Amino acid sequence: RRIEAVTDMVSCLESDNAVEEIVNNILRIVVHYLDISSAQVFKMNSDGKTMDILAEYCNQGFASVFDSTRNIERSPLLYRDRTYIADANGNIPMEELAILEEAHIQLMAAIPLQINNRIGMYACFNECRAKRTFSVDDIKFLNDASKIIQSVIMKRIQKNSLISSYASLEAILDHMGAVVYVEDEGTGKTLFANRVLKSVFADELHNNTLKSIFVQGRPLN
Repeated sequence: RRIEAVTDMVSCLESDNAVEEIVNNILRIVVHYLDISSAQVFKMNSDGKTMDILAEYCNQGFASVFDSTRNIERSPLLYRDRTYIADANGNIPMEELAILEEAHIQLMAAIPLQINNRIGMYACFNECRAKRTFSVDDIKFLNDASKIIQSVIMKRIQKNSLISSYASLEAILDHMGAVVYVEDEGTGKTLFANRVLKSVFADELHNNTLKSIFVQGRPLN
């Protein structure tokens, strides 16, 4: 079952769905595989004091304890730079025990996610029922799941950054005073035509004769 669960999570890396939906699906796989109560991914806000819920999944019979998904007060449990296991039945500080009791959590694993070389998010995995501990294999599985979530988020950030870069380049070319025309030499498909070209060669574009102009003006090899 573990191999199947990991395979299902890894396959999420190829999804083009919204990142929240992808991460929620990974949390669903983890919750059902380990049969825990709930899981969340929290995004830390720039003020350092609040956080948003990027994704949350609750097992059958459980509901979110959060009234909102935005600007939630950052939990004191989410400041560490490594995996932290908070066990309400173990030897933990009283203030941490109070936090767990308020959320009706018996056991929690909080795992930091590195986003753009800094801890920008935390993945939390919770058990709210009877006394339980996470085994070494459980913790390894949770860390693996968190790395996959981190990869999904970073992949989407890089994709959006690339799209933004292309958009910026197109904007620059579109406002140049010269004609800019880009064609795929192999297929002949027009890849880009800037604003000046569309204005100067409006008739040629309309009559689909633009290509002949550039072919005639192309130097011989």
